[in-house]
Amino acid sequence: MPIPESEYLSPVWKDGIFNNRVAFVTGGAGSICSAQTRALVRLGANACIIGRNVEKTESMAKDIATARPGAKVIGIGGCDVRNPQSLQDAADRCAKELGGIDFVIAGAAGNFIAPLSGMSPNAFKAVIDIDVLGTFNTVKATIPYLVESAKKNPTPSQNGLTGGRIIFVSATFHWTGMPLQAHVSAAKAAVDALMASVTLEYGPFGVTSNVIAPGPIKDTEGMQRLSSSKQDQAKANAVVPQGRWGVIRDIADSTVYLFSDAGSFVNGQAIPVDGGAWRRQGALAVGTDDDMQYPDFLLKGEISKHPWWGREDHLQQVRGQRNSIDRGWRDCRAAPRTGAEMLAAAKLPPNTLFFLPGRSPSQLISVFQRPDRLTIGGDFRNSLTNWPHELLRRREWHGGGIHPFPPSPAMRISSKTHPLAPPTDLARWMLIHGGSNHARDWGGGMEHLSLNHVAGGTRLREGLEETPDRLSLFNSPYLNGCFHTWAGTRLVCSKLLVVQLVNIEVQQHITNMGLKHLLAMGLPIMPAAAETVLGIYVFHRHGDRTAKKTPPVRFTDLGAYEVYTSGLEYGRLYVRENATHQIRNMSTDDVLPEQLSVTSPTDVVLQSSANAFLQGFYPPSGTVEALANGSSVEAPLGGYQYIPVNAVATASTSTNAESSEWLQGGSGCGKAVVSSNNYFSSPEYAAVDAESRDFYQSLLPVINGTFGAKAATFENAYSIFDLINVARIHNDSIPSDSLLTNATIRSLTDYANIHEWNLAYNESDPIRAVAGKVLAGQVLQALNATLKDAAKSSSVKANIQFGAYASFSSFFGLAQLQKVSADFQTVVDYASSMVFELVTNATSASPAADDVAVRFRFANGSAGINNLTVYPLFGQSETVIPWNTFVTQMRQFAIEDTKTWCTACGNSTGTCATALGLDGSTDANGTGSSGSKGGVSTPVAGVIGALVTLVVILGILGLVMLIGGLRLVKKSKIAKDVPAASTAEQTGGAKH
Repeated sequence: MPIPESEYLSPVWKDGIFNNRVAFVTGGAGSICSAQTRALVRLGANACIIGRNVEKTESMAKDIATARPGAKVIGIGGCDVRNPQSLQDAADRCAKELGGIDFVIAGAAGNFIAPLSGMSPNAFKAVIDIDVLGTFNTVKATIPYLVESAKKNPTPSQNGLTGGRIIFVSATFHWTGMPLQAHVSAAKAAVDALMASVTLEYGPFGVTSNVIAPGPIKDTEGMQRLSSSKQDQAKANAVVPQGRWGVIRDIADSTVYLFSDAGSFVNGQAIPVDGGAWRRQGALAVGTDDDMQYPDFLLKGEISKHPWWGREDHLQQVRGQRNSIDRGWRDCRAAPRTGAEMLAAAKLPPNTLFFLPGRSPSQLISVFQRPDRLTIGGDFRNSLTNWPHELLRRREWHGGGIHPFPPSPAMRISSKTHPLAPPTDLARWMLIHGGSNHARDWGGGMEHLSLNHVAGGTRLREGLEETPDRLSLFNSPYLNGCFHTWAGTRLVCSKLLVVQLVNIEVQQHITNMGLKHLLAMGLPIMPAAAETVLGIYVFHRHGDRTAKKTPPVRFTDLGAYEVYTSGLEYGRLYVRENATHQIRNMSTDDVLPEQLSVTSPTDVVLQSSANAFLQGFYPPSGTVEALANGSSVEAPLGGYQYIPVNAVATASTSTNAESSEWLQGGSGCGKAVVSSNNYFSSPEYAAVDAESRDFYQSLLPVINGTFGAKAATFENAYSIFDLINVARIHNDSIPSDSLLTNATIRSLTDYANIHEWNLAYNESDPIRAVAGKVLAGQVLQALNATLKDAAKSSSVKANIQFGAYASFSSFFGLAQLQKVSADFQTVVDYASSMVFELVTNATSASPAADDVAVRFRFANGSAGINNLTVYPLFGQSETVIPWNTFVTQMRQFAIEDTKTWCTACGNSTGTCATALGLDGSTDANGTGSSGSKGGVSTPVAGVIGALVTLVVILGILGLVMLIGGLRLVKKSKIAKDVPAASTAEQTGGAKH
C-alpha cells in the first residue's frame, strides 16, 4: 500500500522531472535503496529493483509502484551481484521490458560486526565480493545503456529530462577508520575508487558518476544490524553536528538532486549525507553500548549484547574473541562429534525424517549416517534464499510424499480432511542449524544460537520477526558439536538447535523462515511426489488503449507491449520446456491448436490484445520447410505462429464494446441492470456524490473540452478518470495540468474505484455480479473438460479469454477476495489477468477428482511486470483447494446454462422462452447442474449453438458495468431497452 510521500520525498521537487526514465537499482529491496527508487518513481520514472530474495524483491517492487498511478516497477529476484551473468541478464531484461536504462544505483552491500582478530578470510572476502565485485559487475552490465541514455539526453538539458547517471551507495567509515568495520571500510574505499574511474573514463561520453555516503540513518536495516538497542538516542543524536540522525528521505532527496537537471555538472564526487558526523572522528561507533569506550571495549574483547534485533546475551562473536561463546567454540573443536552423534543426543522420535535441501544422498549420509531416515530437496530452480516459501508454494517438499504441505502463506499442519494435507500423526520435529557454508559466507564461524538472528546468514523473514516471544514457541535443546563438511575436507564447528513445535499454528510462521534456518524436518517416510499442472483457465484484460470519450477507441503500442510481455510470462510459467509450472503434455515450442481455446469478442482492442498475448505465449518458431522439388521456404514473420482467436459468444464482451459509451441497457439481464441502477438511488451514492461535487467541478479546466459542468460529477467518475489517466500516459501536455497533483490523482482514482465496485458487486444483491457468475460457470465447464480429457494430448489444456475489467470486480466480490485485500475492490490495471490452475500430485494419466485441486493467481497489470500471486478463494486460508470443494464453492454462485441465467435475470422472452419451456418447446437445457461428483455438466449442443449465435449468457460477462457518460435508467426504460431476450442479448455490452 502507498506510504506517505513526506516519508521519502521533500515537497520541493517538480512532478514529472523523471518522466519515462528507467532506473536500475541493485539492493533495491533494502530500506535505503527502496526509498531512493520510490522517490524516482513518484517523480515519473519506472524502475527495476534487483535482489537475491525473490519474494522480498517482487513484493517491494509492487509496493514502490504505488508511488505513482501507472508506474512500472519490476522486481528481479534471484539475482546475485557477484555473478556477472546474473546481473547482465537482469540489466538486459530491464532494458528490454522498460525501454532502456537511464539511471543506475549500485546499492547492494553486506555488513556485520567483527574485529580483525576474529574475522575469517571468508568473512572478509564475502563483503568484498558483494560490495566491490558486485559494484564492478553492476557497472559492466549497465554502462552501455547509460552511455546510450547520455547520448539521448545531453547537458545542459533542453527539456529538463536527464539520463546517463550512476550513483554508488558507499559509507564514510573509511574516511577516518572505524573499529569493527575493517571489511566494510576496505570495500567502500574500493567502491569510491570505482566511482572515480567511471567519472574519468565515461565522463567524456556524458555519463556522471557520484557516491552518496549515508551517515547514521534511522529505522534502516543497516543501523539495526550495527547499533545497540540500549543506546541513548539523545546521546546518539548529540554526536551529529546537526543534532539528529538522518531519515531515508535525506538520502532520497540527494538522489533526486544528482539525477535531476540540477545535478548535471556534479561528477566524480563522494557526497556525505550524514549531518557532518564524519568530521567528528571517533564520535560514532557500531556494535557498542553507551558505556563502552574506545579502546577499552576492544581490549576487553567486548561487543554490545543488545543489538536491535534482540539477541540479548547471545553475541555475534567469532573464533579468537575472549568470551564464553569463544570458549564454546574451543570446546567444540577439542571434542568433535559426528552429525549422527549430535542427532542421537537429541533423542528424537524413531519416525523422524531429516530433510536437507539440495544435497545428494551420499553427502547426507556422510554427515548424519542415517540413510534410512534422510531425504533431499532436489533442484529448486529459483533463488535458494526464497526457500521454503517458494518451495512450499510449488509443493516440491520432497519427503512429503503424497501429502505435501499446502502452499504458504497459509501453510499449516491441519487435521482437516484435505487431499493435500499431511497426516496428523507427524513427528513435528525440526532440526535448525545456523551455519556451515551459509554462515561461513557471511561471517566465517559465527555462532547462531537463537532464531531471531538478523546477521550471519540467518536472517529471519517477517513472520517470526514479528512474533513477540519467538523462543517461547519451541522446546529448544541446543546440541554442541562439530562435524565434517559434505566432502569431508573441512571441519565445521556449529550448534544445532533441535526444536519441537509446541503450537501447530506456528507452522504459518515457519513458512517465513529462510533457507539458512531449516535443514531438516520430521516427516513420515513416504515416496516423493511432484505436482503436475493439468490445465489452466486465464481471464485477461486488454492492454493500454485510448480514452473512451475520444472515439474511435484504439489499441496502443504500449498496450501491445503489456499483453505481449504477459504472454511471455505465461509461456515461461506454463509452456516452455523449462517452465516452472509446465502443463502436462502441452506442446513447448510449436503450438498445437487443439490444445488452446482462445476467445475474444469482435472488438478491435480486445482481439488485438489477444493476438499480441499469443505472440508472447507461443513466440515465432523460425521454421524452414523443405519442398518436394528440393527447394525450401522460410516461414514469414520469423515463423509467426498463427493461433485462431475465436469471436464467439463465450467471450466476456459484446461487439465493439470498447467504442461504446452506453452499455448498461445492453447486458440483457434485466435484474442485473435494475440492481446496478439501484446504487444510484442509494444513500451511499448520494453521500459520495455530495462529497465529491466541488472536487469534480475543480477539474473543469482539465476536462472541459470533453465534460461540461453538468457532467463533471461522481456519476461519471470512471469516464473522467479514464480520460485523465489516458492523457497522463500519452499526452505531452494536458490543459491546466498543475491541477493534477498527487492528491488529486489519488482522489480521482479512489472515486472511480468506489463507483465501479458498487456497480459490479453488492453482497446483499448478488445478481448485480452476473458477470462474475457467468465467468465462474465458464471456468467450471472448461476445467471440468480438461480434467475429463486429462489423458488426451489433443485435448484443450489452456483456456484463454479476453474481456472486461468489470468481470474481474464481479468475480472478486463473489469469491470474497475483497476480504483478503481491499485492493481487490479497485479497477484492475490494463493487461491484468487471473488464472485458475488445475493441479494434481497423482501419477495417473487420468487422476480422480479426489486427487485434483485448483490454485488461483492474479496479477494486477501485465504478468510480465507484476508477479502472478497466489490468493485464497472463498474466504478460506488454503490457497490450493480440492477440486470437489472448488466445484461446490463455485456452484454457490456460478451460472452454467441458459435456463439458470434466464431465471436469475428474470428474462422470459426470446431465447429464454425456449430455455424455460414457455413457448411450448422442450426445455433444451434440462437441469444444467447435475453431474458426477466434482464434474460440471455441459448444456446440450443446441443451447451452445444458440449461445454462439445470439451472444447470450456467456457474452454478458461484465455487461452490468456502466461506462463513462453513465446515466440513471428507470425501470420503464429498462423494459423498453430489453423487450425480449432475443433482441437485447444480441447487443451485449461491457466496460473495459
